[in-house]
Amino acid sequence: KRSSYYKNIKKLPGFKEFSELDGINLENWIKKYVSDNGGQISNADIKYLLERVGNNQTFIERELAKLLAYDKNVSRTNIELLTEQTPNSKIFDLVDNVFAGREEKALKIY
Repeated sequence: KRSSYYKNIKKLPGFKEFSELDGINLENWIKKYVSDNGGQISNADIKYLLERVGNNQTFIERELAKLLAYDKNVSRTNIELLTEQTPNSKIFDLVDNVFAGREEKALKIY
């Protein structure tokens, strides 16, 4: 944003900057996306989806399209069935299990 190139582009008509959504804004976007496509999802399932696949909006949109094609009612069961857990969430699970002394679970994740 500090480069002269960016500053010149920013002056052009029609310039739009799209920042990454996070937190409640991302959760609201997911709820709206699902309802706009004729589906339903609970707040708990939104949080679970974010924990499982991360917060990359483009990736979430593809996963939601897949989930909605399978069933208009997006549920935790369908999320587990049709999505892959991201490496980041697995790393956190690994660290949690190591520090909690659950060696077998930690080794299974590893």
